[in-house]
Amino acid sequence: MFSIMRFTIQRIVRSGVRAALTVGALAWVGTQGMAADFEESLIPEVVAADGGEAMDGEVVQGEPWSSSGEQPFATPECQDCPHGDDCQPGSRCDTCDPPYGLFNRLIDNKHACWTFRTEALLLWRDSPRSRALVNTLPGDTTALNANQLESTPAAGPRFSLFRTNGCGDALEATYFRAANFRAQSALPTVPDGYTAAFLPLPTTYDSVSTNLGSALQSFELNGRMTVLPSIQLLGGFRWFEWQENLQMTGTSAGIQDVISTSCMNDLYGYQIGFDSLVLNTHWLRLEGLMKGGAYYNNSRQITTATTSLGPFSTRADAPKGAAFVGEVGLTGVVPITRNLDFRVGYLGLWLQGLAQPTNQVQSIDPAAATLNTTGTAVVQGVTLGLEGRW
Repeated sequence: MFSIMRFTIQRIVRSGVRAALTVGALAWVGTQGMAADFEESLIPEVVAADGGEAMDGEVVQGEPWSSSGEQPFATPECQDCPHGDDCQPGSRCDTCDPPYGLFNRLIDNKHACWTFRTEALLLWRDSPRSRALVNTLPGDTTALNANQLESTPAAGPRFSLFRTNGCGDALEATYFRAANFRAQSALPTVPDGYTAAFLPLPTTYDSVSTNLGSALQSFELNGRMTVLPSIQLLGGFRWFEWQENLQMTGTSAGIQDVISTSCMNDLYGYQIGFDSLVLNTHWLRLEGLMKGGAYYNNSRQITTATTSLGPFSTRADAPKGAAFVGEVGLTGVVPITRNLDFRVGYLGLWLQGLAQPTNQVQSIDPAAATLNTTGTAVVQGVTLGLEGRW
């Protein structure tokens, strides 16, 4: 019995040559009486790189093909990698069957893309909700409200790493931080004209100044699955930290009282959302993002004070509460080179269920300290960066 050798045909061979080779192969098989043993309608013969018949051990070039023009025994064809030719040649999933699993498809695929983004963030936060911080005397009217504390913008970096397979599915890890939101206020000097609205101390001040600072950081690990050519569903774990500190200094007859309240919010939870391609042209892509999740807030507040009536310190870390974080984004992407893009966009965050210092009920009795987690914050700003692929 003669052994049957599989071979490949060069792409440059014309259809007429293919037909001739096919007829020759079928005729040769018929002389051996083995045509019924073939599992496919045809099997081409081996052609060497120079167009002649390959000898044993000779390297051949080209790619396998069947009567339908596709690779024989191929798995269902997946989408091209979202980055097109930026992926390695022939980038496809090892398999697209759902039982194989997203994680296995990403790890096992040998032609996956890596994408790295580095961006600069410039963000603004809204003012805390309304609450009287300083009252005037006499009359006990509000001299300073928490919602008058307008913060300066904060800046920070954001880094993202993606591994994308031939189906367009991806694993994503993203970290960002923005620090030094700062709001300051100083009331004019009025002898015995002010009193703290949130402290049970019968102290009057000639002047009062406040300093509110805050910072945030986040890390998330998401899986992304392509459901339409322009839409990816995403979901995964996220940790979010919101830190805020309020310091008030009151001066009376050259003596200063300093009261400081710090709140820390560590949010742990799961988020879901989608990333979409809103617009795609030769010179611009527009990407839209929306995601949100429920979180457990491991929050706490600490108040320390040095006053003319003596120092005191209180701490409260209960009751714990649930929190919500929502994020939206809209980013324009302009290609610079084949593997490098310029990115500029908008980022918005909505946080609810926070412990904020302006919401805490201060007390000189440590046993009476409480924790309020009804605060909210809105953060928004611009992003600017680069994306590279390999």
